[in-house]
Amino acid sequence: MTSNFNQRIFKVVKLKFKAPFHISKGKIDFDSSKELIHSDTLKSALYVMGLQLFGEAYGDSASFFDRFTISSAFPYMETNTGQTEYFFPKPMVKLDFQYAEIKAEENTKLQKKIKKVGYLGHSIFEKVLTKENHLVQPQEQIDGGKFLSEILESNPENAYSTKIFAAEQARRVTIPPFYEGKDSVPYYMERIHFHHRAGLYFLLEAKDDFYDTVLKPALRLLSEEGLGTKRNIGNGQFDLIDTHQVNEQTERITLSLKVPTVADSYLNLSLYCPEKEEIKEVVLDKSSYQLIKRGGWVASPMDDECISHRKRSVYMFTEGSVFKSNQPLKGKIEDLQPSLWKDSLDIDPHPVWRDGRAIFLPVHL
Repeated sequence: MTSNFNQRIFKVVKLKFKAPFHISKGKIDFDSSKELIHSDTLKSALYVMGLQLFGEAYGDSASFFDRFTISSAFPYMETNTGQTEYFFPKPMVKLDFQYAEIKAEENTKLQKKIKKVGYLGHSIFEKVLTKENHLVQPQEQIDGGKFLSEILESNPENAYSTKIFAAEQARRVTIPPFYEGKDSVPYYMERIHFHHRAGLYFLLEAKDDFYDTVLKPALRLLSEEGLGTKRNIGNGQFDLIDTHQVNEQTERITLSLKVPTVADSYLNLSLYCPEKEEIKEVVLDKSSYQLIKRGGWVASPMDDECISHRKRSVYMFTEGSVFKSNQPLKGKIEDLQPSLWKDSLDIDPHPVWRDGRAIFLPVHL
């Protein structure tokens, strides 16, 4: 008898932060910080670290980006017994969850709280992918209802009040260059702190030799350099965790996801920038998605002049979007090289890649 489901197995890399981080939401909303790290940011950061480590022997940038695919970095949290709950973005579809028997006066509150859910634990996420029913228990709602987990806590009160991460407003001061007689300007910057058993993780598809020889050294350097802004004061530094002990042996961390063999839609776990021909296969009026503008400053270890220049911008589909399509989707890599570089005599132009190729999961909705 043929199974209706397949198992997708991914390598897992955990980022256990030793310091808070700030990932800007853009030049309009610089003060606030994201709580996740998008896949294109991670890939670009790894490429920059690799250039610093290997220099010209590193190879060209296009071949580097072609050799692996990653998800965005989402929250995880460990239980008191050592289990790890991996959270996934809630798919952008209506969740037909049912509720356990509760008092009538509490039902309305729970119905409102379920709308606040942003992340689903591993087992609940699988049920959504495979269209299985889930009976929501009050104690499954973690961190004010933003997370839904079957394994984290058993006490309803503790579960709801558990904070996986918290945002702190840090006061900073802008000092005018060369003390030009202008007043210093105070400003606030939000920083994300994680629970001591929590952090971010991402899924990885790459050959072992490429991970061990290139990606892991780049990740180690990135862990010391830090992610996000204000890294000069220690922000964004983390411990890299990619192995665990199994029967007294060290093994790579992997994660298995049950997915349907026959699907009518696809869900992305990375930012997705489609090819023109590819998007024609998507029935957009029956898809659920959000767009995000990607750009930012150039970070080039090859030329200090470049860091004062802004990349061109591109729109991508955010994680958790669901696309109605009978064909698997992939995405493309986009060169956001600033337009002014073409006419500059001081800068040797080079590609500034934003990778919009995503990890997709089939889903039957």
